Order: sequence, then C-alpha cells, then structure tokens
Amino acid sequence: MLNLLPLCLIMASTFAPGTHAARRLIGGDSEETPHQRLRGHMPPTAADNARGGVELQDSVEGVFLQAVVDYGPDGGHAETLNVELPGEGIYELNGVPPGFLKRANPKSGTDMIVIPRGATKSADMKIDLKNQEPRIVPG
Repeated sequence: MLNLLPLCLIMASTFAPGTHAARRLIGGDSEETPHQRLRGHMPPTAADNARGGVELQDSVEGVFLQAVVDYGPDGGHAETLNVELPGEGIYELNGVPPGFLKRANPKSGTDMIVIPRGATKSADMKIDLKNQEPRIVPG
C-alpha cells in the first residue's frame, strides 16, 4: 500500500470586472485562504512598482506552491508557480526559465524554493525571476 502525503487544497477567489476565477493552491500547512494569510502584509508600494519593483539584494527562501486557476466552465484553466515568503504572503512567480518544472520537479507545499538575488518583487504580489534559475531545497 502506498503511503501518500495528504494534500491540503487552499481555495481563493479572484474577481476582476466581468470575470470570475478560482485559484487552488496545492500543498500548504493550513486551510487559511491567501487573503487571510496576507493580513498585515506590507508589499512594495505603487511607487516601487512605477520604478519596476524592488530588486532583491539577497536571495530569499520560501515554500514552493503550484496553483491551478479555474476560469469557470467555459474559460479553461491555467497553472501558476508561487512562493510563500515567511511573514509576507504568497507571490506569483514570473520570468521562470523554460523547462524549470521538468528539471527541478518541485513538490508543492513541501519543498522550499530559493529566489535568486536580482529578482524583482512588485506591489501586485508578483516576483519576476528575470529568467534566473531558482534553487529547490527538498522538504
């Protein structure tokens, strides 16, 4: 009999004018929604965003999370890569090198991901890796 690790699905809804999407984060250690987990978070400001975000001066480590965004019955779905940074919240990763998932094979909610120095954090809760390869630390 296989010993499977239980996965905790975290549900969050995202609303934009004229659209409805639900995001399911795979893994994690609680059933809080990302909105509850982000209370008190101070992301980069709009002024930082206008300058292109805040460039990381050192690498940072957080929990790797993979999410499936469901756009409803006719809208299809998309997958996103995310990192939960301690005390900050969940950021979507952009600028991920092609083939990263296949090469690294990270486990959502279990493995840690090290975001390299020079990546940019923005006020809209996104991190641009600028095509730099993040490092995975097995959990």
